[in-house]
Amino acid sequence: MDEEPKEEKDEETVSFLRVPNFVKHYVTNIKGGLTTQDFRYELMNEKIYDEEADEWTYIADALVILSPTAAKRLYDRLRGDIELYEREHGVIPAHFEEEFTY
Repeated sequence: MDEEPKEEKDEETVSFLRVPNFVKHYVTNIKGGLTTQDFRYELMNEKIYDEEADEWTYIADALVILSPTAAKRLYDRLRGDIELYEREHGVIPAHFEEEFTY
């Protein structure tokens, strides 16, 4: 009796569950980077103009903290997805607003 080799699950077909307090954020801006232990990024979607200070203030919706391994996996995934998107739709403009500092 010949058995067909079992196929390994492709990472794309792995199922997952969302926790009851799962949230999603639409992000239009991101700021952050490497700490001594991990990668931390503020996720932003809104900004308001503070007339008294005469400046724009970004509103952070969430902070994502990634282990070095998770950061590398995200990088690999985003790089591939962005390359595919740009092949189909053209170059994505990344610096459409002035950069800001904390």
